[in-house]
Amino acid sequence: MRGFGIQLVRFGRFGLVLALALTRTAGALPLRLRGLERLYFERVGGPGETLRVPSYLVPLLPEVMQQRVNIGSVKKNFRGNPEIEITMQDFPLPFQNTRELFLRQIITNQESARINELWWALYDDGMRSDVWYFKADPRRTDGKALSNYQLEEVLKSGQNSVALRVHGEMFRPQGAWWIVGKMFGFSLADRNVGLTRVQNSFGFFQDYDIGTSPAGINVSTEHEVNEELETHTYESVPDRVLSACGFRDPQSDAGWEFNWLVFERVALCVTAKPDARPSRRKRDQPSFVELGGKTSP
Repeated sequence: MRGFGIQLVRFGRFGLVLALALTRTAGALPLRLRGLERLYFERVGGPGETLRVPSYLVPLLPEVMQQRVNIGSVKKNFRGNPEIEITMQDFPLPFQNTRELFLRQIITNQESARINELWWALYDDGMRSDVWYFKADPRRTDGKALSNYQLEEVLKSGQNSVALRVHGEMFRPQGAWWIVGKMFGFSLADRNVGLTRVQNSFGFFQDYDIGTSPAGINVSTEHEVNEELETHTYESVPDRVLSACGFRDPQSDAGWEFNWLVFERVALCVTAKPDARPSRRKRDQPSFVELGGKTSP
């Protein structure tokens, strides 16, 4: 049995939408989204629970999804606070089942702020399940300098598994920056969509300049080899190698923009050089970005 409700929704350039909400009055609870605490996410709500999110986000995380959003962005001022930009997008999760699963991503960024805030919410047949929150603040991440994450694409990787292609970046004062691409693997089992693996597909890391010598750029890639994850790292890559591999500096190239395939291709080109150093970790060994993970020796 379903009840009906009418709701007015306003979101950015999508204007005013008159949504006919189908609200369930009975039925099974939605599937759960599990395991993101491994990546320093915090669960801020579950099925039927009151959300622990800013009040201006509550209409964007309804218990029943009113309208799927391909991509939308809006800037707002809230009671004299700095302007906040809100970006929202829904991503289908293509598991082999008859349920319609979506991951709603919301990113907020205050004007001139360096660290974004990120929310991921699972919707199962239109019903909101778990909502998770992430912020790359070292006070929340065991002192680690992590990245602003943004989900770029969801790829089907098996009958009951998907891979989230996640772009991360951070630009810090005095010139240090890093840009990374990660694959977060999830499987569907026992009524849970659970995190199963983390692969650090590529990374570009520019450290702070020391004295009069500019810091070099370190480049790394990671891929599976015989049930392990093998990393290749080239430290202080010479400019000639970067140029030959098609690297474009995000701080000096006016036409720069992030493109996963381009960054992946450049990273693979650089780390295929003889000066790249290999290392391995077991699939169940956490990487640096995971709870318990440490910097490789």
